[in-house]
Amino acid sequence: VSSGDMIRGYMLAHNLGDPVRERMQQVGNQLRHEHGSGYLVEEIKKSHQNTSKLLVNGLRSKGEIDAFEAFDGIIVAIHAPQEVRYQRAYGRGRPGDRVSFEQFKVEEDRESTSLDDDAQNVSYALSRARHIINNSLGEAELLGELEVFIDKLYR
Repeated sequence: VSSGDMIRGYMLAHNLGDPVRERMQQVGNQLRHEHGSGYLVEEIKKSHQNTSKLLVNGLRSKGEIDAFEAFDGIIVAIHAPQEVRYQRAYGRGRPGDRVSFEQFKVEEDRESTSLDDDAQNVSYALSRARHIINNSLGEAELLGELEVFIDKLYR
């Protein structure tokens, strides 16, 4: 389940415009301010309450990370160098993804840390990760690393 997809769906349902990165951050922050820091995680949990195992991606705020851990979630960071992330985002072609590398770096810096529990704080998410998986190579390598981690987790 993707927290970003939840925000995109909310934006579409409420006619909030194209889901460009900065606007999605604003909407996500607004939802967390209005409904609590763990709102997206709580909504995901509610909508998947009959699921014994659930993978959630896109958690970036302290409140979301803390809420996920409170539900006995295990934080795993899947991380790649900034240039690789940029190339993938640019190639994906979602609204707002086709920006210069300089603009991408500005956006990532803004997401890196915050004193606001409702705002993006990727540094906090990385610090809480039980395991960090390298995603700088291809999909096959990523899936292999994930398989090894999951095998260790459920032994």
